[in-house]
Amino acid sequence: MKLFGSVALLVSLIIGTSSAVADNSASPLDVKLEMTGNSQVKAVFTNTGKEILNLLKTGTVLSKQATRKARVSANGKELAFEGEYVAVDLEHLSDAAFQPVAAGQSVEVEFDIAEVHDLSAGGTYGIHAAGRLPYAKRGETKISGSVSYSSNELEAVVDGKQAAGLLLSFMKRAHVQDCDDGRLAALKTAISNCKRLASAAHDAAESGPDSRMNEYFKSSSRSTRSAVSDIYNKVRDQCSSADSGSKASCNNDHGQCDKGALAVTTDGEYMVFCNEFFNDLPAVANTCHTKSQATSFLHETTHLRAVAGTEDLAYGYDDLRKLSAEDAIRNADTFALFANAVDLGCATG
Repeated sequence: MKLFGSVALLVSLIIGTSSAVADNSASPLDVKLEMTGNSQVKAVFTNTGKEILNLLKTGTVLSKQATRKARVSANGKELAFEGEYVAVDLEHLSDAAFQPVAAGQSVEVEFDIAEVHDLSAGGTYGIHAAGRLPYAKRGETKISGSVSYSSNELEAVVDGKQAAGLLLSFMKRAHVQDCDDGRLAALKTAISNCKRLASAAHDAAESGPDSRMNEYFKSSSRSTRSAVSDIYNKVRDQCSSADSGSKASCNNDHGQCDKGALAVTTDGEYMVFCNEFFNDLPAVANTCHTKSQATSFLHETTHLRAVAGTEDLAYGYDDLRKLSAEDAIRNADTFALFANAVDLGCATG
């Protein structure tokens, strides 16, 4: 991964939209989607419960950033997401990172699916939003749980020529700038530690205890071990390179870093590291199930298309334990916290 200006380097609470339809039978969060233009969508989130929901906004479907708001498909096949994956610092959130929704009230989110999907072919597309949103108790900023949501399914006929220009415009904004010497040094250290963690995690995935694999990846089968160890091998390769790979930056000129964001990976190629990454995280973790610059860098590296193209389906240890085997191996934080557990010799849960 290339650090602009000098050396090269090469993203549990569910905050993305899950590939599986969320179990929404008892959820107090209702979601309705409607088309408002060629590729513009409005999502209305309504709290149907009896208590206020203090929902996490940073890095989620509620963010104004180009995070995944919905899944888009054509002819039954899901389209690649070209937007932003945001790593969130769950330990240092402020009130600004949350969206309170009182009982009976609604909040609207408007977005354009053409900014983060290639709709240049035009035609009919299916649109659906499902997943979970983390929340904190009223007046607090400590995540205490997550709530599921699942929207109606839309079909939209999109003008491909009009949509194509929006994706190109977004990608131009995604190009980033360089790091100063101090932050460059911190990223060099993170790269080195990323390589060390990935190497140990690779070995643990290949031949470590079944209990560790079952804890994080819900399986210790030979096929799962092979798939997981292969991804760690690719992470190790990325974190070994000083002159090639995807680009990274410390510059937030385009406002990718919301309050509480650690890093943002855009289009599976560009990584921006936010102030919180440098100010709030230790170089390495000394306690189990916690973040560090090393594990956050590893997390972001798994998002790269050249590595695994993971998603942010779950954040933090507690909720990633709730993922299915299918989703666990597609979740960036699962790889980061598995590596943390191997490094520190954490007891298996």
